[in-house]
Amino acid sequence: MYYSGRLLPAAFPALAADALWRHPLLENQRTLRRDLDELADRVPAILEVLESLPQLMVHGDASPQNLPVPAGDSAEFVIIDWTLGGPAAVGDDLGQLFVGLAHAGRLDIARLPALHDVLVSAYRAGLSSEGDVVDDRLIRYGMDGGMVVRSAFTALPLEAMHGAITDELTRLVRQRLELTRYLVDLGLALPS
Repeated sequence: MYYSGRLLPAAFPALAADALWRHPLLENQRTLRRDLDELADRVPAILEVLESLPQLMVHGDASPQNLPVPAGDSAEFVIIDWTLGGPAAVGDDLGQLFVGLAHAGRLDIARLPALHDVLVSAYRAGLSSEGDVVDDRLIRYGMDGGMVVRSAFTALPLEAMHGAITDELTRLVRQRLELTRYLVDLGLALPS
């Protein structure tokens, strides 16, 4: 649904526009543009693999911003914004949990690789405690594949690229270029 509803009609055409890549903040990103195009071609195959994985009920947008801890009681948290909840590949919710703060500019992209394996291990342990034994490779694919489809093509702040080039915009674009590069590399490394 995300692929046919958002990527095909909006994100892919926006990223394919030559004018976007002539923007002064993106004009030196030929390799990223080429790699985004290649990854876009791989999305249908990634979706096929995701559909073949064990399916679980997921939140659908489990970013840390949607898992607030009530003030004064750090032993609990609240889960909000269930609009995207439903069945998805095992590990899918880890993707937004993983990149949510990075996308918001509140987590350094350089910290992501170290957090990746920690999340997968903790998720597997949680599944195991409920009697579900799932191989780490399947969890990783569910996490990475879902995250790549959902976030790699929408990480660049395209809506902000039409205004004046300010220091703030320059910082935002640099940060999002780093996130996009990380996600694209993760996607291109996914096994077929």
